[in-house]
Amino acid sequence: MMSLAEFPQDLLIELTKQLDIQELLNLLATCRVLCKLQHERSLWLDALIRIKEVDYQPLPLSTAIPLEKLFTNQLQDVARQALRLRKNLQSDKPRHFQLHSFSVRTSPRIKNIFFIPGTHLVVTNTYGSMDCWDITTAQRVGHLRLPGLWVRTESAVCMDETGKTLLAGCIHSFGTNSIQNLVAICVDFHDRTQISISHVISPPTSLPYSWTSGFFIDSRMMGFVAESVIVSWRMDAAAAIEISPQDVVDGDRANCVPWGRSIYVLPSDEISNWGMTSDGLIQILAHPMSAHPISDREIVITNTFPTSTFPTQYPSDIEISIRTSPQVLLPHYGIFAVTCRSFTCNFRTDCFSMIHFRPAHAKSVEDDLEFSQGAVYKHHDHIYDMAAGISGTYVLVRVRVANQFEESYLGLVHFSGAAVPHITFRKLDVDGKLVASCAKIALDDALGLVLLLDWEGKMTIFSYL
Repeated sequence: MMSLAEFPQDLLIELTKQLDIQELLNLLATCRVLCKLQHERSLWLDALIRIKEVDYQPLPLSTAIPLEKLFTNQLQDVARQALRLRKNLQSDKPRHFQLHSFSVRTSPRIKNIFFIPGTHLVVTNTYGSMDCWDITTAQRVGHLRLPGLWVRTESAVCMDETGKTLLAGCIHSFGTNSIQNLVAICVDFHDRTQISISHVISPPTSLPYSWTSGFFIDSRMMGFVAESVIVSWRMDAAAAIEISPQDVVDGDRANCVPWGRSIYVLPSDEISNWGMTSDGLIQILAHPMSAHPISDREIVITNTFPTSTFPTQYPSDIEISIRTSPQVLLPHYGIFAVTCRSFTCNFRTDCFSMIHFRPAHAKSVEDDLEFSQGAVYKHHDHIYDMAAGISGTYVLVRVRVANQFEESYLGLVHFSGAAVPHITFRKLDVDGKLVASCAKIALDDALGLVLLLDWEGKMTIFSYL
């Protein structure tokens, strides 16, 4: 019988396509003949594609550098880093290896903070300005000031173009509580020595739209959903804002993301003693710029506990329900949305939280999304803040111990979309006083970065890679 080392090389390359990255590295270490396969560029390209498209793990790599332009040894490094990060984040006690800390301005107070995935860049937004920070140098590398500016797409940034990210924003008037203009913002990080921020402002909106949460952006257009309409704009200063009548469920408080020929809307779920208005509802609207529009429709995704096939049951004696801001994501990694709710019941003596993962898949960015069974993680304490990574499979949570307001801790929730969904929680080794004093949190699961921003404007970043 032939040994594996005697197989033709082209057959061995085909066999490696069935292995995950750990199995591949084990195979290459078995003997000198198989070790020579590591010099095959196609082997590593296939391995990285599997990490992203099969394991649903973002690569520790900036989009400024396409895989096709990396040398073989660079591809190997990316694959090994991805494995090291996965093993650390999924270990019983994830370890952080580096710590960065520096101050950012606090006047006016920072409203939003988020990573540009895979870049070591952080965006902060105060009312009227936006800053971009390089956490490796603790320096501000970009600044944009526009009176009334508010950045609105921190969880679903558009990174379709190599080395650039698009953000949706608006000019908002607090005096009239209305959106006056739309703003398309481009952060160009292709050249790390000359990071730039550019923007385009739309003509004034024709109607006094009040505050809305459902902003979206892709390479074709940006806009938002409001009650009974989709407001869209082609990101050209000379282009008019377009209004498409739509029967949007709870549009003013919905969250949405564009994909292919549709816009997928996650309405706001309301839970109280009187029941829930839209649990599991996802509304699908026609994309205003689609050449092949679809008819509007709604689907309901039933959430279940990982160990049960029964729909989620909420206690009948809920006294307080707190919902953190839901996050909708471009489902490149199999997750469309993550939502979290915390409950107090039984005369305020019991407290628990639920995180809902809503899976979705598509063969390509042109195909419609296919939704599958949702899953729920139930936690015994009060989760009062969360931040999902770009994959949606990792969620950073800030937790307060039940009935102990001053005692807080940081945790990482991981969703594994296997045949039977599996969700795990890991407590992170971060000082509880630091967690209790922070105002905002953020997560970059591509590079294993966890960020805490306190009320004094001090930014602390832990690296798990």
